Amino acid sequence: MKKLALLLVIISMVTVLITGCSGYSSNPPPGPSSNTTSVVISNFSFSPETITVKAGASVTWTNNDSTTHTVTSDIGAFDSGHLSPGATFNFTFASSGNFTYHCAIHPTMKGTVIVE
Repeated sequence: MKKLALLLVIISMVTVLITGCSGYSSNPPPGPSSNTTSVVISNFSFSPETITVKAGASVTWTNNDSTTHTVTSDIGAFDSGHLSPGATFNFTFASSGNFTYHCAIHPTMKGTVIVE
């Protein structure tokens, strides 16, 4: 009887060890956290044209057009300078508000970042 009890304890311990080492978890691992939102410059427009982010978030603009553009704040809060095709510009929005911007080269290109 003692041998049977000992065998059951050993089997239970081995089962727990195997299950614990299998990497199985009932909770999925957290996904990559990102505090960056992307805007694409393409076809002489910002896409999406309006985005909403939390204060402290960064926005990255990528120029996927075949010509140079800028990302220029209407109130002087940020300015990318000239972005050649393929170039990126990143800005972190520390405080809440509505930040409208445009391309200084092509003023009909407009966008808005809403920071909550």
